[in-house]
Amino acid sequence: MLIKRQTIGQVPKGLRGFQVMIGNCDENLLVCLCSLEKGGMVFMSGKAGPTFDAIPQARFVNKGHSLAYCGTKDDKSSVVVNGEVIDVYDWVGKFSISRDESSIAYPVMRESPSRQEYKMVIDGVPGRAFINIGEAVWHPKELLLAYMAEEGKSERVVIGDNLLPAFERVRGLQFSPQGELYYWGFKEGNWLLNNSKKEIAVSEGEDPPNFGGILFGPDDTLGYWACKNGKWFVRYGDLSYGPWSGFQRIVGSPMLFGDHNSIGYVVEQDCRVQVCKNDHAGPEFDAVGRPICNGGEIAYKARLKHQEFLVIDNNISSKRYEVIWPEEREFATYLEDIPIISQKSKKIAFLASLKDGQTIVEAGQEQLIYQRISGQPTFSGETDRLVYGGQNGMESYVVVDTETIGPFDEIVSAKSSSGFIMWNWIPEFLENGTKLKFFTVTGDKIDKCVVEL
Repeated sequence: MLIKRQTIGQVPKGLRGFQVMIGNCDENLLVCLCSLEKGGMVFMSGKAGPTFDAIPQARFVNKGHSLAYCGTKDDKSSVVVNGEVIDVYDWVGKFSISRDESSIAYPVMRESPSRQEYKMVIDGVPGRAFINIGEAVWHPKELLLAYMAEEGKSERVVIGDNLLPAFERVRGLQFSPQGELYYWGFKEGNWLLNNSKKEIAVSEGEDPPNFGGILFGPDDTLGYWACKNGKWFVRYGDLSYGPWSGFQRIVGSPMLFGDHNSIGYVVEQDCRVQVCKNDHAGPEFDAVGRPICNGGEIAYKARLKHQEFLVIDNNISSKRYEVIWPEEREFATYLEDIPIISQKSKKIAFLASLKDGQTIVEAGQEQLIYQRISGQPTFSGETDRLVYGGQNGMESYVVVDTETIGPFDEIVSAKSSSGFIMWNWIPEFLENGTKLKFFTVTGDKIDKCVVEL
């Protein structure tokens, strides 16, 4: 493999416990989030910002050319943009970035002796005051934000400058790909699925449907699951699947498969789960991950009696791997692990745990073993090569098929979003997957690497 490496910056001397972030549209925007003995500090391109007790979140904005972060100190929360404090509040909620990464929104709270006042701030401009503010979601095509707000004894959706009808509770805000807003509102003992114009469906009883589980098919065909007469069913367009008598709930959101005529979903009963395709339920497992489509087949990770394996079309299609270490997710019925499939050859790869570490299993073959798989496994597209990250001790590697690049102290993605849970970094491909780009930290040196695949 041909590797081009270019040093683009340095970590400020004397820092420890730092995290590097790189602007995805401006690679000269180097950011170091640093742990200090008495708090945290952000260095942007070598320039130090204010010191805080903690820095709970940082996000690139302005399409990757600027950095916004929140710092807490003395029970106050400051919003900082490019090193300058733009406002101080009693509380700052989660940053939300628009789809084109040009705008930022976040809920804030100021407290007075008589009350707490919440507002949604969009690009530095605060909106109207509410008793509380909840989840927020951006329009997929416009700079338009929808969010939940509590007013008096009711909750409602705020979209732009408009207040939608009030409910006892509001949850599950989602825009369709075409820009239609959908959400669930609780009223008079039932959950009602609404869009911005009318009521769409009813889920009977107080048991909540999966608020994030709305499926949008071609032409915004709607899919969701709901309860009727104490039994759960899945609805997609004019078709219904179920009701599932005895099933306690349907897990996750329904999903479409390649022909758009088949729908998959996961049902749970007494801590056992099954993956279903249309009306057909597969075998029972202790836990499953989100299924993927492999042509007309369903593929997913499953766990049974402390063993994990790959399932294709409801048949166990891989070696069984022992679940080695105790993690909280082991006791959940829904696994975070999702298999991946190559676009070109339709090979399937997944994460597997061994007694001496972790590996990626590709087309049934175990790859290199590391103490931890740290970079998200991804197929490169046109070149059909498997790329992921491995970590042994304090050393990090980039793996392309069976070839390794490294070691490095740290591997960094040029991503404007943050908060990845399972992976330290995510591969970024150029020129239809013929090149791989990533950034590395070794000592105090930050390098940009481009690999020809």
